[in-house]
Amino acid sequence: MHKNQLEKEFIADHSSTSRGLKALKDALTSNGDAVLEAARELDRIAGPHIAFEEQWLYPLVAKSRGHEFQHHMTSEHDEVVKALAEIKACDDLATVSAASKAEWQRHLQTGLDHVVTCGTLLSHLSTLDETERAEMLQRLQDLRDVGILWTELAAKKV
Repeated sequence: MHKNQLEKEFIADHSSTSRGLKALKDALTSNGDAVLEAARELDRIAGPHIAFEEQWLYPLVAKSRGHEFQHHMTSEHDEVVKALAEIKACDDLATVSAASKAEWQRHLQTGLDHVVTCGTLLSHLSTLDETERAEMLQRLQDLRDVGILWTELAAKKV
């Protein structure tokens, strides 16, 4: 394993998730297929990464930052995925009120802000020894192989 492979993969996931959140937020200004396409893509690309954060990264971070911080980070995930699930379940976006769309956009902005905060947690991964990093990278890759959707992950929490 390349020494920084875990960090590179984590950063790549964050970039993809940021682009997905922005694409969906921007698509909400229309009523077309772009909204559902963007929602499906965000659900697909973010699922494994969110699972990695919640199962492995946040418990690691909680050792130094506390469980309150861990709870805050996962509650932001919950806020965003709730909006994502509502968007995906919508049969006709043309019937959705401007206020509801604006609320969804606010939740997606929370997600964009969250990605910035979460990106600062990269240092926690870089302090792991080589064996631990390899194990964490394998966990991330395993989650990608499973390919869980973010909305499926959230449904399992309920």
